[in-house]
Amino acid sequence: MVTTVDKTVGGTSPDYTTWALWEADGPLVLANVEKWPSDNFSGTFVQDEALTWTSSTGTLIDTDNSTYMVIEVLTGSLANNDAISAAGSGASCDIDTPVTDSGGAIWRGLQRDVELSGSVTIDGHTTTATQYMHMDAESGASFVDQAERALFYDSANGAAITNGSDTITFSDDFCRITRLQVQVDTGAHARSSIRVNSVDTFTVDQCIVESDSDSHKSAVGCSSTSTGTQIVSNSVVVNKRTGNSRAVAIGAATAITVLCYNNIAVVPSNFTDTAGTGFGFNGTSLVTVQNCVALGYNTSYEDANIDTASYNARDDGNTDVGTGSIAVTFDDTLIKETDSTTGLDARITDASSALYGAGNTDASYPTDIFDQTRKTGTDGDMGPYDIAAAAAGGPKNPLAGPLSGPLAGPLG
Repeated sequence: MVTTVDKTVGGTSPDYTTWALWEADGPLVLANVEKWPSDNFSGTFVQDEALTWTSSTGTLIDTDNSTYMVIEVLTGSLANNDAISAAGSGASCDIDTPVTDSGGAIWRGLQRDVELSGSVTIDGHTTTATQYMHMDAESGASFVDQAERALFYDSANGAAITNGSDTITFSDDFCRITRLQVQVDTGAHARSSIRVNSVDTFTVDQCIVESDSDSHKSAVGCSSTSTGTQIVSNSVVVNKRTGNSRAVAIGAATAITVLCYNNIAVVPSNFTDTAGTGFGFNGTSLVTVQNCVALGYNTSYEDANIDTASYNARDDGNTDVGTGSIAVTFDDTLIKETDSTTGLDARITDASSALYGAGNTDASYPTDIFDQTRKTGTDGDMGPYDIAAAAAGGPKNPLAGPLSGPLAGPLG
């Protein structure tokens, strides 16, 4: 089995004070991580310190200094009764049997309910579809956990990350970011909230992503080289600038599969976009767009690069995107607040909104941005927020059980 190693980030007495420190301690090869029951502890092991045992070396990934050790094996192998020692801390223990998990690790950071400033680049880790780096929020710390909060970047609503340049950069495949708010807060040219650098497979799910960057950059933007699956789902993407920018710019290589479900991309009404694009898809990727909404952009969708589209909304006056798609007017009858100077809110207003009941809930994406069950089939709403689902009760805790749909299994 794969072991998930959870580490807190930010807030009071966390495992790591910044995301950059969390990234630096991540395993180099996640498939080489093993979790073993252990006993005969002496001293206290220190995170990320070097370990030795019979003709072998490794790095400490996690321990409770009492019952188990999680070790990245660098040379040799682990076996029952191996005596582990750490030269740095002087601690030692014995490996017991049987091995608990030998299928590698997911290195998951859980941000507390604070706003963190600074950037992080996830790079230099060998990952797979089941062994990867995951940025998330601690249970109860995400905007997702705050029922009926306005959908825009607001650090008062939950865990948030802001920076004056590229805020998050994925340079390793299979990275995931979920349940976080991410912002690039600058007028500088060519900056991204989430930048994906020559990576083929990644997931952005249940996020609020805001870009205050000037032209020629995207809130979620990537370059790709080979084959993989790129998912952006149940998310709010905001461009608070005019010019030649795209909210979502993903895809590229021919064999890349792009899944874009249940998102809303918005230029607030207090800006006038003259050249930007809501959903842009690079090259000849295999692109599916469903249940998405693009508002305030000069071009809502790059239609020519979309292979399969249905039940999407646009306000740019161009041809609708696929079966069941609609043209809408961007005003306060559509979403709760259009103007970012008074607090943008990307939630559907009420049952009178043109987005209400106009979508088509895909069985692979049964929940909305607040992790609540959507209305089924063509009764569903367009975009990340489903009114009936939100009215049904408070959000579930996604850390309590496995993810559902395509997010639950391997990507790629």
